[in-house]
Amino acid sequence: MNWGRSVLWHWLFFTAKAKMSEIHHGGGFDVVSVPVTRSLADKINRGIWKKYLLLILLTIGLAEVRDNAIAQEVVVSGDVLTDPDAGVGVKPNPWNAGYVLYVGASQQGALSISNGGIVFLGTDNPTGSFKHSRIGVFSGSVGDVIVTGEGSTFNFGNLLVVGESGTGSLTIENGARVVNDGIAIDGSVPRSAIGLSPGGIGVVRVAGTDSFWAPGERLLVGQGGTGTLGIAAGGTVQSSVAVAIGRLAGGDGTVTVQGTDALLDTGQNLFVGLGGTGSMTVANGGSVRSAGITEIGGGEGLASQSILPGAGTGTVVVTGSGSILAAGDVLNVGSRGNGTLTVGEGAVVSSGSIGKRYHQSRRWHLAG
Repeated sequence: MNWGRSVLWHWLFFTAKAKMSEIHHGGGFDVVSVPVTRSLADKINRGIWKKYLLLILLTIGLAEVRDNAIAQEVVVSGDVLTDPDAGVGVKPNPWNAGYVLYVGASQQGALSISNGGIVFLGTDNPTGSFKHSRIGVFSGSVGDVIVTGEGSTFNFGNLLVVGESGTGSLTIENGARVVNDGIAIDGSVPRSAIGLSPGGIGVVRVAGTDSFWAPGERLLVGQGGTGTLGIAAGGTVQSSVAVAIGRLAGGDGTVTVQGTDALLDTGQNLFVGLGGTGSMTVANGGSVRSAGITEIGGGEGLASQSILPGAGTGTVVVTGSGSILAAGDVLNVGSRGNGTLTVGEGAVVSSGSIGKRYHQSRRWHLAG
């Protein structure tokens, strides 16, 4: 065998061997390995090596196809609308989705961001208005967005709605991040809502170490529809001004913060059952932080964030070793509506003061 052919053979063989091992163990294919024998080397020398070379090249090509399929970082399918229109299919990474993104506008649509994929709204709205993303927009629609894996990022612009009048879900896991533009546009601050309008159903789940969601200045869970937020071990949701759970009459919001290093940081204010029905459970080492006012069962709201006063029903349970509700400067239970706070064994609730203004109905349950 001459020197050039020998080099080519060894390069092809070891490349193919690595690829075949990769496919066999991780790619879901069964490939017969090519043995290296003196007989094979003799056949190559005699000039009939081409069929082996073809097999090797085919193996390498098969592996590359498999690798490319796994590396599809941004995939859009079904009823997904963007402005400007970008259609569906596999998208480049990073992907600029324009200034409007609807996932599940009137039918069923999905967006998957994985393996370090990045999606952002990077085009200025020609009307001068804000950029926005909506999941499960009109009645009867179903929208699903999954952001998974370290480095995977979704920047939703200025507004994110999960479950507007349809059904929407957002999953943030395995170190992925969902963030906002961080600036007010046309007087509109960055913000998010789960279950915005009557009939709307929204579900958001944040789980896994370094998984993170920055909803903006305010997060509304169950604004006028049904909203559910689950934060599992390692996940963080960080608002900058306020979180309202069950904001308006008819709104139903549920928040669960459960597991080690699961954190809900409201920024300043927390309202549970403000004008509607709200419930929050902090368990098994989860934490909720509020630096300003925490109100359970009605409250004065926050005019600066267009969060109006209400006389709703709020229930909070803090239970399990290491579970913490840091309620900020003031904790009000049932200040305008009906409020219940239950503190289980091993849990901690702290506040600068306990208020009772406009007291209507409140209940405290202490255990352990």
